[in-house]
Amino acid sequence: MVYILLVSNVHNEIKLISDYCKENNYIFFFLDDPSKTFEFLLNENITVCIINENIINNAGEFVSSLREEGCNTSFIYIGEPSFQKVRSLLKLGFYDFLPYEYENNELKSIVNEALENVEAFEKIKGLSEDLEATNKKLLDRTRELEDEKKELKRYINILTETSDYIKEVNSKRDIGEIVKTSLNYLKKYFEDRIILFTFIENYREYVVGSVNISYKAVKNYTWDLKDLKHNPWATAITNEKKRLFVPNPVEDIYYSQSSITNIFSGGFLKIPLVARDKVYGTITVSCVKNNLPKEDDLFLNIFSEHTAIAIDNATLNERLQDTIVKLEKAQEQAVESEKLKTLANLAVSINHRINNPLCAISLNVEFLKRYIKNDEKLGNVIESIERNIDNITQITSKISQMKTISVKEYLPGIEMIDLDD
Repeated sequence: MVYILLVSNVHNEIKLISDYCKENNYIFFFLDDPSKTFEFLLNENITVCIINENIINNAGEFVSSLREEGCNTSFIYIGEPSFQKVRSLLKLGFYDFLPYEYENNELKSIVNEALENVEAFEKIKGLSEDLEATNKKLLDRTRELEDEKKELKRYINILTETSDYIKEVNSKRDIGEIVKTSLNYLKKYFEDRIILFTFIENYREYVVGSVNISYKAVKNYTWDLKDLKHNPWATAITNEKKRLFVPNPVEDIYYSQSSITNIFSGGFLKIPLVARDKVYGTITVSCVKNNLPKEDDLFLNIFSEHTAIAIDNATLNERLQDTIVKLEKAQEQAVESEKLKTLANLAVSINHRINNPLCAISLNVEFLKRYIKNDEKLGNVIESIERNIDNITQITSKISQMKTISVKEYLPGIEMIDLDD
């Protein structure tokens, strides 16, 4: 809707503009009081205002004051023609100037042009506002992209950091080395947070390392996870195997009696180290008031997962090494048992194959000794036979009494059973 205001007391002007507004279905107002005009223009959305010099003599200051208050009305001035005055008024924001001796058509034409100018200005203003809104959206999106770029860079740094950690920790086969490596990375990443590294065995949780707090001060801390009164996190960690955030343990009815408040009075996040459905321990991080930032949370998720995997691999490796040692011992015992079995069979064979003939030889020697008493040479031969019979008997006796087998070198590269050991 178009609103036109005439500030004049000239009856012909009033009738002219009134008729013009009726013809075009415009809303017409007229005033002849400068003070009321000022307030009216500030409070009403007037499209075109025609000011007669006989009502507002100092129109330049009048319009300047309105512009300062945010008035966007298009102004037309009627008064005595003067180049300097016209130039000054146009500079101050008037759309056009008419002398007192104007033609009716001139006034209508200028009002039409002013309305067209207002319409064009509104379109330009709308385009400008649209452009400004688009620019604002682009600026906001640019800022969002910058934030996303920074966040992406942080995530890339985290992934790089965790990738280095994964490579290093997975190269460790000793659990103590895994703990040491883990603590080094945690200390490097978290410069101001207190962190505890714990192991869990048979429902007993105990501290194996710390960051930003003396290990001597916390190494004796242990928690019986069956005692839910003093260790209410046990169910979440050991049974549900999920992380737990406690914002204010000192004032928490479940945690206030636990000794963990001595270390984390301002709040903590406890993350279980789970691999193949077994909880090996926890990483406990101090968190005051709010939870961790997203990038820190991502780091801890990746860190805890791969720490648990490394511990699980090291545990499996220890079990494998123990199994190998036991198998080697069992193999040695089996070989030794087989040797002893073979030795027993050999002893039986010797007793059967050697002692029986030796017994017959001994009887024959005794028989010969009865009939050969004066032949010295033959007697010496018989004594030699008796000594060798005794030696063979001692050897067979040693073989039958052997409990273990020991060998000694007989010739280079050739070994024989050591019957003297």
